[in-house]
Amino acid sequence: MKKYSVVMLSVMVFSVFAVLFIVIRGNTLGRNVPEKLEIQKVSSFPVTSESLPEGLVWENGSEQKIFSSSKAKKGGVLHTATMSYPTTFRQYGPNSNTDFRSYLDDNDMTLVEIHPETSEYYPGLAKEWAIGPDKRTVYYKLDPDAKWSDGHPVTADDFVYALKFLRAESLLAPYTKEYTLKYLESILKFDDHTIAVRLPTEKADLIYNCNMTAKPYHYYGELREVESELPISQAMMVLLHDQKEISPEIQKQYDDFQKAKEEKQEGLTEPTIKIKRDDLREDWVTHYQWKVQPRTGPYIINSWVKGKEIVLKRNDKWWAKDKKFFKNRFNVDYINIKLIRDLNIIFEHFKKGDIDSFNLRDSHYWHVKAKYLSAVEKGYMTKLVFYNEKPRPSRLVSFNMEKPPLDDINVRLGLAHSFNFEKLFNTIMRGDALRQESMLDGYGRFSSKNVFPREFDPVKAAEYFDKAGWTERDTDGTRMKDGKRLEFKILYYSEPDTPKLILFKEEAKKCGVAFELDTYDSNTVFMSMLDKKHQIAWHGWASGFRPRYWGEYHGDNASKTKNNNFSNINDKELNEMIIEFREAKTDEKRIELVNKIEKRIYDLVPCIPGYKMPYMRYAFWRWIKLPEFRATKTSQYLSDFGLFWIDTEEKEKIKAKMLKDEIIYDTEKIIIDETYKPGKDN
Repeated sequence: MKKYSVVMLSVMVFSVFAVLFIVIRGNTLGRNVPEKLEIQKVSSFPVTSESLPEGLVWENGSEQKIFSSSKAKKGGVLHTATMSYPTTFRQYGPNSNTDFRSYLDDNDMTLVEIHPETSEYYPGLAKEWAIGPDKRTVYYKLDPDAKWSDGHPVTADDFVYALKFLRAESLLAPYTKEYTLKYLESILKFDDHTIAVRLPTEKADLIYNCNMTAKPYHYYGELREVESELPISQAMMVLLHDQKEISPEIQKQYDDFQKAKEEKQEGLTEPTIKIKRDDLREDWVTHYQWKVQPRTGPYIINSWVKGKEIVLKRNDKWWAKDKKFFKNRFNVDYINIKLIRDLNIIFEHFKKGDIDSFNLRDSHYWHVKAKYLSAVEKGYMTKLVFYNEKPRPSRLVSFNMEKPPLDDINVRLGLAHSFNFEKLFNTIMRGDALRQESMLDGYGRFSSKNVFPREFDPVKAAEYFDKAGWTERDTDGTRMKDGKRLEFKILYYSEPDTPKLILFKEEAKKCGVAFELDTYDSNTVFMSMLDKKHQIAWHGWASGFRPRYWGEYHGDNASKTKNNNFSNINDKELNEMIIEFREAKTDEKRIELVNKIEKRIYDLVPCIPGYKMPYMRYAFWRWIKLPEFRATKTSQYLSDFGLFWIDTEEKEKIKAKMLKDEIIYDTEKIIIDETYKPGKDN
């Protein structure tokens, strides 16, 4: 009995320690790490029969200035947070368009990189480049030092493979496939380190439009052959790129179609043909759901706990770390991304020092919640306002035109006059924002100059609603027609936007419109928008190097799911202008078309523009260090271009002073950098 008691006591003690161990180590249980990569044997792609043109003028970007700080130090962990966990580690295919994807995209280097100050090019995976005499081909000499994160060299085969990858049926990425079939003719391999990217036709911004990332051929492995039916012009591009034989029958059919196009025959329909083409493995989407692909950039996924966190690790053997334009950038050893679904809770973690920086773009946080941070007053933390000069992210209200009564242009016009942006700016946003004038703002000479947003005006709204037949009134003043109320759900995904939308809701009542607000986590909301389940969507798009319209406004993407045409607009005149814009050969033609496209969108009212803020605004702990110039002209976030670093010694000192509640004197509490403020003479 005594022996039994001793055994039971031992079991109980062990159990207690086991529970304590689980509590203490809970965050590490269930942790996933990337599988060990095996380099697959793959056959090399054939060399092109073409020769390099004579007289090419090679560029290398050596005249561009370095934009990093020599004071930067390596080391430390950046602690940050996300409000939604990714549904996959894939960058393509179903449910891949999540917030986390930007971390993957940012670690896929391109052939050339865009300088954040001059918008000129400097070397990326290519060390030199030259524009071909046909003005639709760019030639590249790959950097022989370029390597994947698994140590395998980057070669011409990875670019030839990349185009096959992006066009693959099994990728289940229809937008990507459609774009590359239409606007990338082929990748030519001259040797292991010399390639060319060729477009079907001459095009403006040629280097930008030929710029590509590679795909690790050695990781994904050999392609399989499948039969596919494609429009004949696309089929010809695939056959040419794959260097497959083109039969006389196919060639004649293609030539006849091109001739008919030139003659502008009425009722012309492009024929389709079946061809053999390369494809990925059939189960590509499911097989690579949580696989970690090698990268060419500075960070790789190190570990993750599903639904909790993802940790990125700096590749200390990154091939570009000592290159001229990458030295002293991407300095932290680890990036720890925690899932915290509530922004208020993220802010509380930040105030405790568990998160290193906090974006104070939202007016309520800047003017109220973060106005008197004790950590700032005591010298532990700094706030920054940095004006930038770049294309603005688009903030839009999109109307799903396939959801009645939004199919009625008079209803959409009435709604355009029912959103009180002026009151929003003067109250909740405290003068922080300006109205976005067109769908794509901040592109300089590529921005429209002939449209202006419609203002809040209950009288004009009433005129349009009356035209649409919404003349009756419910007991609460909401307009009615045939017994139905003029009411809509607004779908959105950003918690700080709730007060803004409440204001819109209350002001719209003056116009006889009832709004209901609908939100979930960002991934769920975005998937709902992609599936076109919304009536009205309040959302934003990241800016690009040049304006882009096809994904959001071309009819090819209307009445289909999994694309960005949230308004389901399909207008023949607009479609033609968008295609003409994509294929324009000169900047002058594109500028002309921007004005026409924006005017047509304005007239059709598939959406209305929101607001812009010409700066970034942050609070951050003082162990986060910035270059002496703080950020670049085009910096939108504190982490852009990897210019910051963490001073681990100062972090320890500040943490020690925090424990003693000591004040650090002579520190900058708020930094306002107006170097690139709009209207300022730079």
